[in-house]
This record gives sequence, C-alpha cells and structure tokens, in this order.
Amino acid sequence: NIEQTYVLNADLAMNEFKTHVTNIARMLVNEYRRINSSSLSAMTPQETKRNLLYELNVSGKYHAFKEQLKRAVIKVVYERFGKTEALCDADERRKYLGDLYVFLSEEIHKSLETVFSFSSQTEAPAISLTTKQLQHFAHEAEIIGRHDKAALHYQDCIARDKNDLESWFAYGAFLMRAGDYAKADECFREAVSISQKHTPSLLLAAVLAWTNHRVAEAETLFEGATTFDPSNPLAWTVRGLFCDLVSNTVHAEMVFKEAKAATLALQSKRRRS
Repeated sequence: NIEQTYVLNADLAMNEFKTHVTNIARMLVNEYRRINSSSLSAMTPQETKRNLLYELNVSGKYHAFKEQLKRAVIKVVYERFGKTEALCDADERRKYLGDLYVFLSEEIHKSLETVFSFSSQTEAPAISLTTKQLQHFAHEAEIIGRHDKAALHYQDCIARDKNDLESWFAYGAFLMRAGDYAKADECFREAVSISQKHTPSLLLAAVLAWTNHRVAEAETLFEGATTFDPSNPLAWTVRGLFCDLVSNTVHAEMVFKEAKAATLALQSKRRRS
C-alpha cells in the first residue's frame, strides 16, 4: 500500500530526527559537565558557554552534530513534506521555510522534554535572554516571514528599557522594512528624543519627515545629523540629495562638497590604519 509506505517512511524519518536531537543533547550536557568539573576555579555561565563552544569547534564535534541533524532534516523534508525540488516562488519558499521552522522547533522541544524533565513540585529556572539575543531572534523571525513574531521580540526589547535608543532604532528599521512607515516614524522620534546625536535615527526620521511633506522638519533633522556627526560621509550625502530634491541647488552643492571631503578623510584614515 503506497499510503502506508509513505506514513511508515515519514514516521521513521521523524524518529531518526528525534533520536539525533536527544543524543546530541545528552552529549552536550556531558561536555558541559566535563568543562565545569575540569576548571580549577568557578566559571560564570557565560564563561562556561564560551569554553563549550570553543571545545566543540576545535574538536570537530560541532560540525559532526550539525551534519547529523542536517541529514535527518533532509529525510524529514523528503519523507514527511514530500519536497524533492527547489521552490522558485519567493513567497511560497518563505511560507514553506516558516512552516518547516515552526514544525522542527516544536519537535525539538518535545524531544528535549523527554531528556530534561522536571517534577511538578520543581520550578523550572527562568530563562533570561539579553536584548541582543532577542534582536537576533527577531531578525531570524523576519527572515522566515514571521513578522508578527519579530515585532513581539522588538517590543519586548523596548519594554525592558524604554530609554534604550538602539532598541527603538532597531524596531523602527524593522517597521520600515515591513512597510509600516507611520509606526517607524514614531520609533525614530523616540530614539531622537533619547539622544539628539544618534545619526542613524536622525537620518531615517528626516527621510520619513520629507516623504510626509514635512520639509522644514526634515531639513532640521538632516542639519542635526551633519552637525553632531560632521565626519559621516553618508549623513552629508543624504542631506545633499534632500537639498537637491527640494531644489536648493546652492546648498546642495555646498553639502556635496562636505560629503566628498568627509569621504576622502575617512579613506585616508583607513589607509593609515
């Protein structure tokens, strides 16, 4: 029976994938314990993590683990999802990769629960993620088309520290890529209110102000960017383009000269270093 054979092969592929996940998890735990026990002095979790990653890379175990999972994932894709050829349509490929990512993540979590289990009376330790890690997860979610998940990660970064201008800028840049220019404008305004010397936020706030026909505001923001960061060729160049677009020819010529001077200075500095 063709259908029974398909189901059997799909189950075998999934069982092989889960076995690799649990085996690798156990080996990683053993490596982690070995590194901790061999240390002459107590290490912080971050130090232990660095040493673990170093040992895995130097010993070749990281590459071996990755290849094991890679082969298992290929079998799952072939047997369970029935994919044997490349997806040419970008939207279809993005949706397929998103579904596959979610499916494999759920299966990995289920497999790990069989290895690491807690009794009902034991409270699991809270997982603390840094803002940088959250932004990394947001970037990954955006790549696979999970914009809702990416937005939540960026919002979580801001909720942790509303005065972190980098979090506001990162969220604003994401919203621009997603086409939500109104919300992006709000984010860059927040970043500028925190620091009027943050050139990237000043520039993007100026661009959005100009696209919304707030020419005077855009001019002020562009001027602020070049005033606070006069050695930045990009700031001068974008300001020059703005002047050119609003037909301020004389000013545009002066600004482009500054852009050229800043570029030459930067190139000279790089050659010396």
